Amino acid sequence: MYKVIIADDEYMIKKSLTVMIENAPFNFKVVGTAEDGKEAMDLIKEFRPDLLVTDIRMPVMDGLDLIHQLHEEHESTEAIVVSGYGEFEYAQRALRMGAADYLLKPIKVDLVQEALKRVSEKLRARSQRKSETYETVLQFKNLSPKMNHAVHFIEKHYHDDQLSLPIVAEHIELSTAYFSRTFKEETGKSFVHYLTELRMEKAKDILKNPYTKSYEVAYSVGYIDYPHFSKAFKKYYGISPTEFRKMQLPQ
Repeated sequence: MYKVIIADDEYMIKKSLTVMIENAPFNFKVVGTAEDGKEAMDLIKEFRPDLLVTDIRMPVMDGLDLIHQLHEEHESTEAIVVSGYGEFEYAQRALRMGAADYLLKPIKVDLVQEALKRVSEKLRARSQRKSETYETVLQFKNLSPKMNHAVHFIEKHYHDDQLSLPIVAEHIELSTAYFSRTFKEETGKSFVHYLTELRMEKAKDILKNPYTKSYEVAYSVGYIDYPHFSKAFKKYYGISPTEFRKMQLPQ
């Protein structure tokens, strides 16, 4: 069973979402509802849910601040954003911050089920990856504490399109030049090479899910739009994301 928290200041929306989520055939259970982001964070700390469904506009703490804090403290929890038609720009920001999907009001049952199916596939894939014991090519051994911290920070924030060499250097309290040089010496890769490699590996995994929309893949791995992502993907793998997806289809 996947645990769900709903955050919305409208009672009827919370009630409708609860019914839609629990009636969907993907084993989701609503374990708590909140009026605002602060109350939602308290519930998240208590229940450690697999999924947060949150409105964008709420009192005390809005949905964007909630998602930011969620990924800082509970990075394994997925998020679906609920927004009005006039708030699509905010929904895009939420996707760039790591939200898995968004729903437009008025909420439709079939779209809720599609979003839940995508999230359930993502949660199942993550569970499978955790059960595997092999090391990926993106993991390193014998890093200094500073570089180990940097790698973990990058892996946690790769979906942020603002992530950069200076930001990581500042986070680990090193000068940009020293961090750049030391990172390459210890990992054998430049910062840009490593970040691109990480994003492309993550994108390849997400693209294997046929229910994830192309632009969502781009946002999920830190690109501001699909054309930039598609160009980077083709440069890295030699084929476009669309061609890669076709290769995953049963023959």
